[in-house]
Amino acid sequence: MLSRKEKVRIYEKKLDEIVQWIVIHREKLDGWNFSDNSLTRKVDVGFTWDSTRFPVRFSREIVLSKDLPEGGVYLDLWFGGESLVKLNGRSRSSAFY
Repeated sequence: MLSRKEKVRIYEKKLDEIVQWIVIHREKLDGWNFSDNSLTRKVDVGFTWDSTRFPVRFSREIVLSKDLPEGGVYLDLWFGGESLVKLNGRSRSSAFY
């Protein structure tokens, strides 16, 4: 029987195979600012932190081109738990357009 971690790895691989057929352009957004109220530093995608120290904050400025693709832009953020996302200073709790 596969462990949860192995199942997740299999599904992530399957998703990566599908994405190449539906995504026109994809960028990895490294260079996040991470703060846990005692430390602030630059981190990249995949960074993990001591989960006993919270809340933590991630921030990053992203400037979009005025020449966006016809289908628009899709931003997928996964922080591995409960999160509050703000875009342009406004809270976002679900999909929006």
